[in-house]
Amino acid sequence: MGLLYQFPTTDNELDDRITISNEMVVLKSYGLPMIFWGYLAGILFMLAIMYLAISGPIQTIFSGEDEINKMIAMAVVLLFIAIPLTLFVLLFYEKIIIKEKNKFTIVHKVFWLPYFKRSFIAEKILVENMEGTPNVAKMENRPELKGFQNRGYFNLFAYDQNNRKFLLDRSSQKNTIDKIAELLKI
Repeated sequence: MGLLYQFPTTDNELDDRITISNEMVVLKSYGLPMIFWGYLAGILFMLAIMYLAISGPIQTIFSGEDEINKMIAMAVVLLFIAIPLTLFVLLFYEKIIIKEKNKFTIVHKVFWLPYFKRSFIAEKILVENMEGTPNVAKMENRPELKGFQNRGYFNLFAYDQNNRKFLLDRSSQKNTIDKIAELLKI
C-alpha cells in the first residue's frame, strides 16, 4: 500500500511509527494526509445536501406498494450509508509489518482492529521494478520526452523457502523502498 499509505524509512526517536529493538523491527504505516479529512468533510456535506433533496421522495416510495421501487429506494439508502463508511475505512486503515529475526508478520487494521494477519518465515527480500506498460518515451530516447518516461513502481517482496512471494510494500520511489528494505534486511 506504499503508493497511498507510506511507511517510515528512517529510525527517528520522535516517530512512533517505527520501533527497532534487538532483533525486532516494527513498521506502522502513516495515515493519510490531513487534506483527506477536508475531502471527507466536503463529500459528507454534499451527501447531506443530496439526502435532504431526496428524503421526501424516498419516504414516499417506501410507503408505496411497488416492490421494485422499494428495492431501488433501499439501494439508494444503502449507498448513502456505504459511501461514508467506505471513506472512514480508508481514513482509519493501518498496515503493520513486524520482523523478528527472519519471521515476518503483516497485520492489516481498520479502526484499530486487525482484520487480516499473515505470518511467514522469509529467506530473502527483494525490490522488483514493475512497469505496467511499455516505456515508449524511453525507447525513443528523445530529450523532450524525458519527463514522460514511465518509471513504473517498485515492489518489496519477501520470499520463503518454497520461493513464494509475499508483498511487503510498494512505492513509486526506488530510494524509499530501498530504505525500507534496508530496515527489514535479513
